[in-house]
Amino acid sequence: MLKRTCGVPGCPRLHLAKGYCSAHYQRWIKTGDPGTAAVKQQHNRCSVEGCALPHYGNGFCAGHWRRWRRTGTPGPLALPGPRRRGACSVEGCEDPHSARDLCGSHYARWRRSGSAGGAFTVRRRNPSQRDAEGRKQCRGCDRWLEETCFNRKRGTSDGLAAECGDCVHARVISRRYGVDLTWYLATLESQEGGCAICGSRSNGRRLHIDHDHTHCGPRRGCAGCVRGLLCSSCNTGVGNFRDNVDLLKAAISYLERE
Repeated sequence: MLKRTCGVPGCPRLHLAKGYCSAHYQRWIKTGDPGTAAVKQQHNRCSVEGCALPHYGNGFCAGHWRRWRRTGTPGPLALPGPRRRGACSVEGCEDPHSARDLCGSHYARWRRSGSAGGAFTVRRRNPSQRDAEGRKQCRGCDRWLEETCFNRKRGTSDGLAAECGDCVHARVISRRYGVDLTWYLATLESQEGGCAICGSRSNGRRLHIDHDHTHCGPRRGCAGCVRGLLCSSCNTGVGNFRDNVDLLKAAISYLERE
């Protein structure tokens, strides 16, 4: 059986469908007209000047095509080389490269803010890592401590907070009262380890920092209005009397009545 050729005058290619060869048939589908015999040939090389890589798509090689898909332009001739597995390009960071010459942490920061920034001052550690004695390293003070020194935290791989209880406590009192852990320990020592009012010890629980509510309000204080350390009962009692000396004196008079 004699095979038919394309119905477009001057085209020697074999018939595929609708009387046309493959190239003219595709042109007819796209435009409704098969056109003339001359059919634009596929690119055999990248259309970026100076690039000798084979064509991949839209007139570009694979590298320039991916860049065109991301940015809308194939960009200059130079293409990034293969991914290196060296260190992160941020000065001071020794984590392995992940993407865009950055480690995973700096790449995530770059995606969020547009800038990779500097090296991390606190190194990220594996929360499940333990030493030979089964202790965990605190991210805040770098000490290796027993697991009982860490607060429980849901959602973490080991169920524990990254920082020890002392570091968490120091951050809380600094933010809420403007004092540091040194002040807390010195005040506790001056009170002989007990409540400033009743003298009872905390039995493993930290004493509350009492401050003047008229100075900074009930929720926050400063180094100028903190007064001492109280147990839960005394702290609640002073709060219920609204720091009012007259009410406290009236309460004493009431208790002294026969």
